Amino acid sequence: METSSILCSSSLEIASKLSKMYRDIDRSLKKREKLTKSSRNSIIRDSAKFIDVDGNMPLHRAVAADIVDIFRVKILVETYPNAIAHRNNKGWLPLHV
Repeated sequence: METSSILCSSSLEIASKLSKMYRDIDRSLKKREKLTKSSRNSIIRDSAKFIDVDGNMPLHRAVAADIVDIFRVKILVETYPNAIAHRNNKGWLPLHV
């Protein structure tokens, strides 16, 4: 009887340690995902303000594409609304392009 109780107690201990380890891994992955989303949002915010040599912003480029990706345009406008009023070197707003 002692042997089975030792095994049972040992199995419970192993199960408990595995459960804690999985919780720790899960927390770590959630933190990493949150940081990744934060980093991605930061990159999008910074890149939405980029101005090329022709004075175009990403919004100018997005609306000038042959196939306009509305989702991309929406993200750019939400990220940096002032881009709507930005004129490029030709004096064109994104609306004109």
